[in-house]
Amino acid sequence: MILVRLSRALRRQDWLAVAIEAGIVMLGVFLAIQANAFWQDAQARSREAGILQRLTEDLARDQQSAAVLARLYERRASQARFLIESLETPSRASEDPCGTARAVLSTGFVRRAEFNYLAYEEMKAAGDLDFLHDWNVRIEIDDYYLDVAPDSLTSQSHLFQANLFNRYATQALTPDQIDELYGRTEEAAACALSADDGLAIIDRLRASEDATQILPALYAQHLRQVRRLEGYGRRASQLREQLLALHAGNRDAADAESAP
Repeated sequence: MILVRLSRALRRQDWLAVAIEAGIVMLGVFLAIQANAFWQDAQARSREAGILQRLTEDLARDQQSAAVLARLYERRASQARFLIESLETPSRASEDPCGTARAVLSTGFVRRAEFNYLAYEEMKAAGDLDFLHDWNVRIEIDDYYLDVAPDSLTSQSHLFQANLFNRYATQALTPDQIDELYGRTEEAAACALSADDGLAIIDRLRASEDATQILPALYAQHLRQVRRLEGYGRRASQLREQLLALHAGNRDAADAESAP
């Protein structure tokens, strides 16, 4: 209809009418472009909100996982130190034979950290991370997940040392002593091992020169693991706070745009 009126005005050489009709057309195009841009921006914010929610949930789980595993390695390091001191002062083993047996049985067991990186990998492959408008945060996310890749925490040397000590542990403990401890938690009531059992365990452990050499290295690796896990926990917490702030800022911007 507008084009018909515009063509009639041109034939009549009614330049004022031509200008008015042309202005209406240009205004309509401008409004359509603005509406499309607003819709695309709203879609991008919605997509970004979903990404931020998934990442913050994963980071919260990472933080919890790192804290739990750090406590486990603190306990492993404490057990390794107890054994090192008992090798130097056997009376410690006789005073706590059950603690000695538990330390021998548990010191060499390690666990991999269970970080939630799969959602990040999926979003990265799909290009979803491009919807994050803060590129500084995007870089920090990439750096974080690069560092907590599955093989980055438990080194091969740590696993080798742990597996090696586990072989010595089976030699230091008799089948009856292992049965006595099997299924008991570290907080359980004292088991039935005697002071002589504690001394015998240390004597058998000391008889293996390799075992006495591997213990200090394993102790150092456990402590290193504690520091790394605590560091990753702090990074997960800080990054999660940044993402929450970004998410809150997006909500505030959306509320401001929708306000009359």
